[in-house]
Amino acid sequence: MSSDVEHIAETIATELASEHCTYYLDKKNKTVRSYFRKQLHQSWGLAAHRGRARLLLDRRCLIGTSNNPRDRTDSYDAA
Repeated sequence: MSSDVEHIAETIATELASEHCTYYLDKKNKTVRSYFRKQLHQSWGLAAHRGRARLLLDRRCLIGTSNNPRDRTDSYDAA
């Protein structure tokens, strides 16, 4: 991810950890912050992968090719 996304994740994780640690006094802020940062990265990573896969599938129809090997003609067969 870009440095901007990393900065946003760190900011969100810091805020969530601060809120969590004020309610539960038995946890360390650094440990809780790393937990929330890990959860954000997993969630955003999955969303990014699914979005990229959806984009590739949507653009496949723009190419105009078929997945059927019989429909394909190789350049050396056309000559």
